[in-house]
Amino acid sequence: PEVFGQFPLVLLIQGLAASFSSIQGGEFLISRRGDVKGVYGTVFTADVILSTITVLIVLAAARPLMGITGQPDLAWFLRVSILACLVQPFGMVGALANRELDFWRTGSVQIVGILLGPVLKLALVAAGFGLWSLILGELVRQCVEVGILWYRAPDRPTWGLDRAILVDTLRFSFPVALTGIITFYY
Repeated sequence: PEVFGQFPLVLLIQGLAASFSSIQGGEFLISRRGDVKGVYGTVFTADVILSTITVLIVLAAARPLMGITGQPDLAWFLRVSILACLVQPFGMVGALANRELDFWRTGSVQIVGILLGPVLKLALVAAGFGLWSLILGELVRQCVEVGILWYRAPDRPTWGLDRAILVDTLRFSFPVALTGIITFYY
């Protein structure tokens, strides 16, 4: 029972940090008309950069962040769980599938995650991994889902930043991101 009380606490801090790790470019990709090749690369690159910065900050500040909650001993769990932010930008290929109304591609991957996640977590719990079973199980589930999406994607993003596209994306995405942060706190 103690472990299941600690897991939401770690996820709370991780979720707060993760809400700042993306410019919400996937939503912009879906809403954009016409060719999105340049947009795709720009939002992907921006999200990788922002995610990396977020992860580095949380890795350095994990102990004080968990100290605020009165649980500084959970810092290593936060450090590992925040690595999911590095995986998320690669899942942007799913936004492109949704834009093309190819919900089977993203839905089938979610089904794999729904089945894999609990099985993996329960196996790790049975092996005695405690809180690590929940943290690692969730991280592996996300990696597998994004890996399958990436593997099956007909078009992957390229690296690059176009300033005009980035400004346009931020104009669109700021209210979306702000709404997500408010919803998270609520």
